[in-house]
Amino acid sequence: MIDKKLQQEINIVMTTAKNSGLEFVTVEHLLLALTNVDEIIELLNKNDVDIIQLRKEIEEYIKNHAPILPKNSGIEIVPTVGFERVLQRSVYEAQLIKKPTVYAIDILTSIFSENDSEVLEIRWQGLREFRKYDEGWRRLIDERYRQNALKAHLGA
Repeated sequence: MIDKKLQQEINIVMTTAKNSGLEFVTVEHLLLALTNVDEIIELLNKNDVDIIQLRKEIEEYIKNHAPILPKNSGIEIVPTVGFERVLQRSVYEAQLIKKPTVYAIDILTSIFSENDSEVLEIRWQGLREFRKYDEGWRRLIDERYRQNALKAHLGA
């Protein structure tokens, strides 16, 4: 269901997180994985986002905020609730429109609609510029925020 290249990138960041002794794999790790997928690189370049700087900021954030497991603890890395929610939302929305594959852009869209993640600050560093240059992207982001605002207002 998830695009092969996207799955490979997710596996790479999960393996890197595990090898770094991190306790959790987070939404920030997903965002980092996306910066290595061609369709996202193209979107970022089109919108003049400094991809190298974005990666550095995400990596720095992970380095400074991700809890590290004690050595030889035997505990396996686990995905955060936000990480799972982003993936589940992407799959669910693809199923709703009978789309056979979840692509990186679907994951990025789900990250933008995530409320309970520290990625809120990172994702707006340059990414907010998409709204200026890409009408379709702006509509999609605006729709997600309206949906989330309504859910929050109704207490759903």
